[in-house]
Amino acid sequence: MKKIKVNQGQGRTNRWKGHLPSPSIRKTVCAAVMCCVLSACGGGGGGSSGATAGTNGGQQGTGSTQTRAFAAMRWATGPSLYANGAITTYMPSMANIAASKVLAVYAQSETSGNRLYATFGDLTAGTWTQPTLISGYAGTVQAVNDNGGWALNPSATVVSANPTTGVATVAWTSQVAGESTYRVWLSTYSNSTNVWSSPTQIGTASVSGLKITNSAAGGTLIGWLSSSIVNAGTQALNLYTLPLSGVSVSDRVELASSPYAAVKLGLSDANAVVAIWAGASQSVMLARKTGSTWAATVSLGTGVPASESDLDLVVNADGSDAVAWGGVDPSIHTVLHDSAGAQVASQHVVQGSVGNVRPALASLCPGKYTMVFAASSMSGVGVGYYEPYSASYTPGVGWSSPLALYPTGVSGAGNLQLRVDGAGDALAVDLGYNINGYSLASGASDGTVASNIVYGGAIPAFVQERMTGRGVVLWCNGSQLQSAFFK
Repeated sequence: MKKIKVNQGQGRTNRWKGHLPSPSIRKTVCAAVMCCVLSACGGGGGGSSGATAGTNGGQQGTGSTQTRAFAAMRWATGPSLYANGAITTYMPSMANIAASKVLAVYAQSETSGNRLYATFGDLTAGTWTQPTLISGYAGTVQAVNDNGGWALNPSATVVSANPTTGVATVAWTSQVAGESTYRVWLSTYSNSTNVWSSPTQIGTASVSGLKITNSAAGGTLIGWLSSSIVNAGTQALNLYTLPLSGVSVSDRVELASSPYAAVKLGLSDANAVVAIWAGASQSVMLARKTGSTWAATVSLGTGVPASESDLDLVVNADGSDAVAWGGVDPSIHTVLHDSAGAQVASQHVVQGSVGNVRPALASLCPGKYTMVFAASSMSGVGVGYYEPYSASYTPGVGWSSPLALYPTGVSGAGNLQLRVDGAGDALAVDLGYNINGYSLASGASDGTVASNIVYGGAIPAFVQERMTGRGVVLWCNGSQLQSAFFK
């Protein structure tokens, strides 16, 4: 173990070679960091491990130098996971549902059709339960009398959960033979009773993809695309808000984009809804609803997000937010809003030689953020290389200078995901040629050399437990799901 000083008073911090703390070190560090957080951020906000929910955590200080010790990143291969009869597994999604416990859902192709399964992971033991069936192929459980219906397309599955309430919400799509649209289904699960609700159809989508997010207060927001009923040839965003208490609310926002729009969603503790998407004419758009009122849709700037991986949104408990996306310059653009939706900052973080893509944001507390992204050839080694970088935002200072998370000239940046735990330490997962992990100390933009999780792999589902910092990734590999745990 090697101790390295981190100068937290600089816009760009010194790089450290170690990694996230061991449990014994973390306890000491966590107390010191949280003291800094509460004094600087007022103790406000809360959140989950998801990238679209607000979090409190550590941050850059103001002129102090802190010595911290970091142990090596400890990724451990977990057991393979699948149910009997699997031909191919699809689209895993995960969320924390209780202390040291995650709920994962995924679709599985079988001879008789596609089915939706759930399994529970133990972050302490690094194990999974035997998968259980949530919904079968088309039939009575889906109120569709067509046994071949769901075999047409793999299901899209998403899940959100709140570890305080122990309630999870799962949504998925299925397609029935003869129909060109997809049916959107929902089921809830209670950790205290171990009971799933009967699947309920909540809408119809034009594509199979779904979006889901949750607030620290326990609310859930689900979104999907459908054809516009106002402007032919364009898309509309359907939103389904399920508060912790009370009745669900359905909304519809015209996107004026066609035929496809990359979308990200956010939800505050007071159920304020924020949606961003790739609009028409290379624009990035934002819509916000407070209470029952939608503000006018605004353009945040130009950009060409090719998919949801090319733009990101984080919404805090108080409704403030940060948005990031890859622009046409090429550069990474960012826009920040306060809790009332007023813009408080707009900044290009960096410009690369070819392009900068796939930003992932996390909130340290309202007004303070950290980000990872893929930048092309900033090291000057070949225009075809995309390398992962990090930066952090401090009010009144702006974004720090980007810091490389990978050895110079090594291409490894792909689909990036970012989480922050209660100590303010961030954990990033990146799928380039391989699945790699990085850790970021206490909200600063210093980072580790990559820790290889697996060679190859597919886009993983990713969860980090806020209280302990433990995490897990889960990805599809043919007929199996594979996992790796961070302890």
